Amino acid sequence: MIGAGLAWSLRTYMEGRDRCYITLPLCHGNALAVAFSACSMVGASAVIRKKFSARNFLPDIRRFQCTSMVYIGELWRYLLNTPPRADDAGHSLRTIFGNGLEGPLWELATKRFGITHVVEHFGTTEMPAGALINWTGRPGYCGFIPPGHPVKRRAIFAAANVQ
Repeated sequence: MIGAGLAWSLRTYMEGRDRCYITLPLCHGNALAVAFSACSMVGASAVIRKKFSARNFLPDIRRFQCTSMVYIGELWRYLLNTPPRADDAGHSLRTIFGNGLEGPLWELATKRFGITHVVEHFGTTEMPAGALINWTGRPGYCGFIPPGHPVKRRAIFAAANVQ
């Protein structure tokens, strides 16, 4: 937990004054090992809702002045399916982190809700913290080959629906 908390607090720029909105059950890796561990590491507040509600999302963010939230991509699909409002970007939320926010959804969510920092990752509980994080901030990407890496190989990823 300490290693995960350190890695995630650094990557999300979380500090003691921050408030992280957590709507995933604490038995979920993103809730406990990613978000709660980061809060614990830096002394930030964890705002925990028993279950996600698209209707209560922005009222909660505003009421508790949350600056970050952990997600799975499905949460953003639900939010983007709600009717747009003029004040969708009127809140203190600046950083979202989690996994499953595909490129097109990423762009729609950040534009509509005024999110300035997205930390997308890929992995399971067996993955080392930070191994496949989107360090570049480019929608649709996870991980990178570090500069100076001795292996000069290419990774080719093909979408499952390519014909």
